Amino acid sequence: MEAVTVYLDSLKKHRNTKEYTTIPRAYTTYKGEYYEAVGYGEVIKNLLYILVEEKADINAQVEVMRGDTSCFAPMAIKRWLSMDDEGRKIDRRPTNLKKGKP
Repeated sequence: MEAVTVYLDSLKKHRNTKEYTTIPRAYTTYKGEYYEAVGYGEVIKNLLYILVEEKADINAQVEVMRGDTSCFAPMAIKRWLSMDDEGRKIDRRPTNLKKGKP
């Protein structure tokens, strides 16, 4: 089974010569290619969606690291993205919160 290691860090975005803000980044190397997702929000999920588009195995284990520290327990890509075995999105909301005809 394949394993994907995602690394987390932050980038400096300069507003001018003295002021900057940091932006979260997630990156990985998968099959010799470099992938990254930068921005506020769910950068790990965004990166994993990119890997799925590049035909990554949805059963591959994902380990998330910040420096030398593991941030989450290793789990499959399909669990991170709430997908079934065919790669379809699973709606895990309670039935009273789903939109639809009564």
